[in-house]
Amino acid sequence: MLLSSLAGLAGTATATPATDDLAIETGLMPLPGVHYDFNLLPFPEIEIRNDLGTPADARQIKVDICEGDRTVQQNCPAGSASALGLTPNNLPGYEAVSVRFSTLYFYPDNTGIHTVVFSFPATDIDPSDDKLVYTFIVDNPLRDLIVNDHDVDTDLIYNSETPIAANLDVAARSWLGLENFTIGWTMHIIEPLVAEAEDCVEWQSNHTGDGDQFGDEIVIHNRTDLDSTSIIHHSPYDMRVTVDNNSDQNFADI
Repeated sequence: MLLSSLAGLAGTATATPATDDLAIETGLMPLPGVHYDFNLLPFPEIEIRNDLGTPADARQIKVDICEGDRTVQQNCPAGSASALGLTPNNLPGYEAVSVRFSTLYFYPDNTGIHTVVFSFPATDIDPSDDKLVYTFIVDNPLRDLIVNDHDVDTDLIYNSETPIAANLDVAARSWLGLENFTIGWTMHIIEPLVAEAEDCVEWQSNHTGDGDQFGDEIVIHNRTDLDSTSIIHHSPYDMRVTVDNNSDQNFADI
């Protein structure tokens, strides 16, 4: 469903993009693959970058939002929610700016996967980055578990086979009172090197000056194996917090 007005852009003039190179860099809102509440969808927002060293003229940019996964088609069907925005005029070279579509208030008809398409109606000298298509998910309601903090002292050195106390500060949004969820943590090695050793061999060659039966000089080799040295590294460990439950509506923001 689309509740918006495009009248504010009716008289906007833009220069030809034939000599410019703007790139649609990153979708800021909605974020790719993220879950959003059915009743609280924000205004779309995109980051644009000038890939040339010279200032770029203002250019129209379009956003389309539709139900389903349209990443294969790379577009939304006719009649989808859409709006036009405008990049700043004289955008300096190699600088980025965000464009917010404040005229588009998108209210979905259904929950599930949705597709957003950001594109330039008029392409420039590099059309490969003039469109960005990805999906996001609409939930009703959005059930979200958020890990705010933990009290694990990361400055301490912990021993193996010794309990490590860990308390988490977890917030929940629209969580059902009778639905349980599981909180846990896992530990991972950051530096894979745990031990190393070094063997040293002293090698001496004594050239006798005498020849053998074939006329080659006789060289006597003396080998002495010195003591080996070894170092054991106590690798640091990285603690990763995980939050999960048995609901496909859960999106943990960690």
